[in-house]
Formats: sequence, structure tokens, C-alpha cells
Amino acid sequence: LVQRKQRKPKGTDVYIDWYFKDKRKHDIDSGIKLLLDTIVKAGIIEDDSLITFLQVRKHHHDSKTFCEVIIL
Repeated sequence: LVQRKQRKPKGTDVYIDWYFKDKRKHDIDSGIKLLLDTIVKAGIIEDDSLITFLQVRKHHHDSKTFCEVIIL
């Protein structure tokens, strides 16, 4: 998490893009819980139960594995 934003109210939307550096099969849901718990621990949202919309996509990246998260 690069930027720390103000806490979000109820009705939080979360968009996650996972980028994997290899083309092996990856479970798209394997890191979601850990990522959402980290967002809560960082104080970005108060509780992950406040999330009312969650979109997760996976992609291939040539050089590294990472994720991008947008919280609205």
C-alpha cells in the first residue's frame, strides 16, 4: 500500500488487479483475505465488512508480481 487515505464510510467499493510474472495457474481468490485484512490494519477502511462491491482481476506481467488496489 503506497498511499494512506482517509477512512471510508459504508458502501466501500474495492477494485483489485493482480499481476503475476509467470503464466502458471493462480487462484484469483488466494490473497484477497490477506490483502483486505492489511487494508483494515493500515487504517484505510475501518472494517472489511463495509465493502459492498469487490472486483478482482488477474493479469500477466513480464517482470514482477504485484497488485493494484483502488478504494472508492
